[in-house]
Amino acid sequence: MEERWSYGAAEIRLLETTADLGLAVRAPTLGSLLAGAGYGFTALTTDPALLEPRWPRLMTLTTPGRPELLVHWIEALIVLFETESFLARELQVRIKNRTLRARLIGDLFDPDRHPLYAQVKGATYHRLSLTGPRPWRGEVILDV
Repeated sequence: MEERWSYGAAEIRLLETTADLGLAVRAPTLGSLLAGAGYGFTALTTDPALLEPRWPRLMTLTTPGRPELLVHWIEALIVLFETESFLARELQVRIKNRTLRARLIGDLFDPDRHPLYAQVKGATYHRLSLTGPRPWRGEVILDV
């Protein structure tokens, strides 16, 4: 598994902790940071290049604050994977106030076509950070 990825304008780095994994993302906008974090979740789960852009999904989230947005976003992607086996290959994220609107295009996970790298169980508030702008930076630890 790679330890660094890029998605659009976002740079994503794997953070290794004692028992979990994490993502550190840097991007010019909050939307591109969240798209990068979503891509990082996919890349921790399987090889994004093996996912076909077959299925679109629209998602809307509202959260009480900005750092929580990162946790709620990853949690929503985990639920989508656990309930529908959906993983996003293409992500467009827009933020207005505390509302996230995302357009996702991806594929349904198939163990015959997609290797399972890590089973992400949840996003935690441990070491959670989201700062910006110029550039936006975010870190989130994932329970695996």
